[in-house]
Amino acid sequence: MNQPRKPFILSEGTGPTVICLHGSGGSSGQWKPLIERLRDHFRVMAVDLYGHGLTSDWKLERPLSIDDEAELVRPLVESVPQGVYLIARGYGAAVALKVALAARRNRIRGLVLYEPTPFALLYAHKGDWRPAMEIGMLRLTIRRYLKASDPFSAAQRFVDYWSGDGSWRHLRIWQRYAMAQRMPAVQAHLEALLADSSPLAEYAKVDAPVVCLTGGGTRAPIQRLAQILVHALPCAGSWPLPGTDPTGSGPLSEEGYRAIEDLLGLRCGPLAADTSELKKSEFDCVG
Repeated sequence: MNQPRKPFILSEGTGPTVICLHGSGGSSGQWKPLIERLRDHFRVMAVDLYGHGLTSDWKLERPLSIDDEAELVRPLVESVPQGVYLIARGYGAAVALKVALAARRNRIRGLVLYEPTPFALLYAHKGDWRPAMEIGMLRLTIRRYLKASDPFSAAQRFVDYWSGDGSWRHLRIWQRYAMAQRMPAVQAHLEALLADSSPLAEYAKVDAPVVCLTGGGTRAPIQRLAQILVHALPCAGSWPLPGTDPTGSGPLSEEGYRAIEDLLGLRCGPLAADTSELKKSEFDCVG
């Protein structure tokens, strides 16, 4: 069986290209508010990853991998000789890092990663067993509920873990149904993230500027991963935000949108026009 390799893309605007990748349980539609803010200055392409939005499910017998997701996006990047900006959240941020590794040199002008989730790095990094155990337990709990044909309990655990106990109760009925339907894909994402064998040293090959956005209320595994990535990437920095939605299914906060606008140069200097302009006090730049 051949696997379709053309994703659905929501595209608007003209100018330098920005590619947006959603998190687990999300879709290209969640980027509409950002598209409206950027389309007068950028061509924004929001991509549906496998099994989300209008992109087909993963159909091969072998499990979906992060590299498979990256290969879905990489042709879009390679089609723009001038280079692209990648804006991604959660699972999509892990995919974006893989795209940056696979793309030809100078194809990536900069990355904005909101709550990145390359969870396998927690298991490989000494001293991170507590956050690694949290993710491992979440994975096992969701797997158990799905095997019992109970996607609603799996979705409740997923939402309450990331957004806080009781968050599930505040969702509308249609939101609960939507999350429950996405849980098999969410489980596949967790498996793909934890199965990724890329060593931390591999990420040092990403030579574009990277900014990790993290929310003040996010879970310890995400906070720790942002620290690990900022330390490992040649030119990276972090930008804390007051709020967060790590489930990856809802819109960003206003602070998140403003941070992205700033980083893309709508209110300050361009993110990746010249890496020498990045301030050493804000970024750990090597080279």
